[in-house]
Amino acid sequence: MRRITKLLFLFLLTACGHTEKRTNSVTQGKKERVFYVETKNFGIDLQSCFSHSMFNKWSDTSFKLHDNTISYKGNDLNNKHAFLDIKSFTPTNTPDNVEKITVILNGDLTVKNTTYLIKRFALQDNGEWKRIANYGDFKTFDRPNDFISPTHLDVDEICEQLVEQTIKSSYK
Repeated sequence: MRRITKLLFLFLLTACGHTEKRTNSVTQGKKERVFYVETKNFGIDLQSCFSHSMFNKWSDTSFKLHDNTISYKGNDLNNKHAFLDIKSFTPTNTPDNVEKITVILNGDLTVKNTTYLIKRFALQDNGEWKRIANYGDFKTFDRPNDFISPTHLDVDEICEQLVEQTIKSSYK
């Protein structure tokens, strides 16, 4: 009985050590990029749509958002971008792969008068955000088959455009 216990202990010790080495060699030096997204001038409905569409999700180079990490294919985690709400950012735990994207909506939600600006920031060692990119004003557009409100942007229309451009801006 004692011999079996020792063999079982030795087997478990060897198996655990082997698994740990394998896991470390697979993930060593690879991190997903984390983007904290800040929004400005969003109404309640647009903020809700954007939050539900964007936060706590991740994308790959196909610019599609996914809910779970199990479906991520590929070994290069640098191409995996996770999107979180800036409200959940804590400066005490700041890995090197953290950036911030600010989306600023301007205008009155009419097709002619609405633009949005996207800025990208990197986290500095002192805990402050430094702007690293300014992607300029993007003009909003209406769906070609919008017969109900052809001069006003619906919340889902503008939300879709903002989410898509935010994802693309994270890969630039």
